[in-house]
Amino acid sequence: MNTQQHSPLRRAQEAARARGDKTFFHEQPCRNGHTGLRYSASGNCIQCNAIHNRNRYGKSDAERQLKLALANCVRTQVSQDTATVADTKAAKDKLLQIIGRPVSLSLMHKGGIRLLNSYLSSAPTASSVMALFS
Repeated sequence: MNTQQHSPLRRAQEAARARGDKTFFHEQPCRNGHTGLRYSASGNCIQCNAIHNRNRYGKSDAERQLKLALANCVRTQVSQDTATVADTKAAKDKLLQIIGRPVSLSLMHKGGIRLLNSYLSSAPTASSVMALFS
């Protein structure tokens, strides 16, 4: 018979795993003082994980890479500039307010293509089209 007692943090993690939750909240701060969500698989703090990844890969949000599939099935990467990252975040925040749930970049891309197609159908001038991309 196993008489070992687990810590409250470990019990919360195991309960979250049993429910099938990917994350769980526990009031005990991590070793870096973060009190927030933790991954139920490892018990690691989500904030610490984000900081670790940012430090490990050395890229700020403005330098994120987008992978695009070209017509010939070759994948290429495009760096987002700071203005594009800000526009993306603003659009995501507005969509969250309007529809009440987060929207993925692929859905934003799909909606953006539909809006662009609709706009181009109205026969805009070349200068107004170029203004969209500057």
